Amino acid sequence: MIEVGAGIGVIFGHYPDTVAEVIAVEPENRLRGQAVTPRSTHR
Repeated sequence: MIEVGAGIGVIFGHYPDTVAEVIAVEPENRLRGQAVTPRSTHR
């Protein structure tokens, strides 16, 4: 899945388990700096 304008990534935890990979792009420096850790590190 490609997430454009990912913000801080709060939506990532709502993706179904069938989503194997997410490529997230956030052009806003402030939001990108606040992004959450990818879900794959929580499994």
